[in-house]
Amino acid sequence: MPDCFVESFNIRKNANTWFCLFFFTKNLKGAEKMLDAKWKLDESNGQGWSYEHSFAGGLNFGAQINPLEIAILEALNDRGRTNAELYELTIRQGYRPTHAYQVLEALRKDERIRVEPPSVPKGSYYLEYKLTHGADESKHKTVTVHLQ
Repeated sequence: MPDCFVESFNIRKNANTWFCLFFFTKNLKGAEKMLDAKWKLDESNGQGWSYEHSFAGGLNFGAQINPLEIAILEALNDRGRTNAELYELTIRQGYRPTHAYQVLEALRKDERIRVEPPSVPKGSYYLEYKLTHGADESKHKTVTVHLQ
């Protein structure tokens, strides 16, 4: 379903009992809200929750190889991307906009990306629904991120 956003969330009661929640939506804002809920319950990787403290499924966001950073760099490899494109990419990858801000800030500090127009304040990527896809187009902001 390429025009839908699909998210899953695992709940582990014990070693033999698992539940899985599936969330389907065509609404980008709805997908972001589901991701917010997932990451609040599982701050390390947004994939699941367990009654047991030893649950460790999925990838750790703080790991050396960051999957979101890889996805952003691959997207920027052939051309610059707008903030609206990066916002949607972030949601489709299963991350929150705050994670994309962290990745972009690290890339900017390493001088691996540049943001246009140059007049945009440092750290302003405008990765919010209301600034990219919201109904009030007068509030939309557009910046483009390029690899250096």
